[in-house]
Amino acid sequence: MHNFDVVIIGAGAAGLMCAATASGRGRKVLLIDHAKAVGEKIRISGGGRCNFTNLNVSDKNFLSHNSHFCVSALKRFTSQDFISLIKKHQIDFHEKTLGQLFCNNSSKEIIEMLLRECTEGQVEIKLETKVNNIHSPNHCKPNSTNYHTDFLSSSPELHFSSPEPHFCHPEPHFCHPERSEGSEEFGLRNQNHEILRCAQDDRSKAQEKRGRAKDDSKEKKGDNEENQVYRDVTQNKNFYLETNKGNFSCQSLVIATGGLSIPKMGATGFGYEIARQFGIKVTQTYPALVPFTFEEKLLEKTKLLSGISVPANVSCNNISFREAILFTHRGISGPSILQISSYWKHGEKITVNLAPETDIYSALIEEKKLKPKQEIQTFLSQFLPKNLADFFAKEINHRGNLADLSHQKIKEIANLINSWSFIPSGTEGYAKAEVTLGGVDVNEISSKNFESKKIPNLFFIGEVLDVTGWLGGYNFQWAWASGKAAGEAV
Repeated sequence: MHNFDVVIIGAGAAGLMCAATASGRGRKVLLIDHAKAVGEKIRISGGGRCNFTNLNVSDKNFLSHNSHFCVSALKRFTSQDFISLIKKHQIDFHEKTLGQLFCNNSSKEIIEMLLRECTEGQVEIKLETKVNNIHSPNHCKPNSTNYHTDFLSSSPELHFSSPEPHFCHPEPHFCHPERSEGSEEFGLRNQNHEILRCAQDDRSKAQEKRGRAKDDSKEKKGDNEENQVYRDVTQNKNFYLETNKGNFSCQSLVIATGGLSIPKMGATGFGYEIARQFGIKVTQTYPALVPFTFEEKLLEKTKLLSGISVPANVSCNNISFREAILFTHRGISGPSILQISSYWKHGEKITVNLAPETDIYSALIEEKKLKPKQEIQTFLSQFLPKNLADFFAKEINHRGNLADLSHQKIKEIANLINSWSFIPSGTEGYAKAEVTLGGVDVNEISSKNFESKKIPNLFFIGEVLDVTGWLGGYNFQWAWASGKAAGEAV
């Protein structure tokens, strides 16, 4: 059994920051992840250059059921604080647009920087590590603890490994369900999967089940190890983790496992399931910062537009974003679409102004006077790429030149370009979503140190929480800020 002050599950942006911060305070830290490498979402972000923060971060750039929750952490660790860390490690960067900061060279520089910080604090990192069970004897109560979870679930939903999760008595010891003859018995186990402690068996009975050692010295050694393991997981409100790389105990446990987005990189509902099993609420989750899909009829019309990008103002539910849109073979994407997707619910209308700099109605009235023989496609091509202009000319269903346009038709054309609307059939889901909307209910988490209000020494940070940032470096800043705050508390 290996003992640590802090165990952090999840070696992404938040987990790495938390580990570096906690170890910098002299804490003995173990950072574990089921992936083959740390910081995989950092690596792929920003086209490989990592949009690591934004100069304009405020609580207004985040969605949550508690809009005030993120304020404290963001104020205590700002984008300027992270920039100072970047400069300390001599990483070159630049501002792209709208305050978005990117590495000049590679996102790997951010990962290497965080690993250097962890190395300085002697953080132990274990990769390809599967967490099978999490026990917390001091939080043992009906319908709650002794958790058996599969961190490597292949689907976004977490599947329980056999045996099923079971419930504990209020006393701080481990328990097992009723067993039929021949069934597998379980309780607190060592690395050799030997039973160390059961609710209905005292220590002598547990020893009898294992059989006494032939050698007295071996028996004494085994008893000492058993006593130590039990002491480790019953004092100081410790947590006990069983993994494929050994068993670990810790005083503080940090869940930094992210959300459901990009399951091909190993995303699962692990963090949500742990929260629920400790009695912590989880809000409904949705894919966010995600492309929209079109229904078949609209998709048939727009299939030739795939790859076309134009600046636009996109609106939904009185929220607007002004960036580029991109037509795809499945529907529509681009920065402004990704942004608005976080505010959209199924069945709601999306409105797009394809010429945000121009009042098409006024421009068309003027053009009709000056160039009455001009065709509508030619007029629209002043504001839109040719293929897109041709598409909307067909939608207008007008044959002839501008002189033939009625006042009502001019209004229809202007409305189509300045207020084109559609109802998405859906989104491309978690497979293409950059983040997850919703998560662990922040009303049950301290906004100062990210500790559970119900379970002392249990922390949740980063994307696993019900805090979702805008596109443009905001979610990374949330990871840095929440990881820093928890790292200073564990």
